[in-house]
Amino acid sequence: MAAIKNQAGKYVLPSTAGTTAAIDAFKDQLAKDPRIPIANPPATAPEAYPISTLTFLIIPKDGKDAQKRAALKQFIQ
Repeated sequence: MAAIKNQAGKYVLPSTAGTTAAIDAFKDQLAKDPRIPIANPPATAPEAYPISTLTFLIIPKDGKDAQKRAALKQFIQ
């Protein structure tokens, strides 16, 4: 684990708070296209971890086995 210097000049350790700050810095762009990269957020986000990213899961909403779907949903949440 390493503290990385962000655009605000602050060294930030990786954390959920740092990733959330990066997401917040790109909120307007993400509202238009959630696939945009959130790495290297602007200096206006001093708490943002600079090498954050989003991950997407492709999960079927229908299927033959309701028990498996419920277990998958519970696991993801």
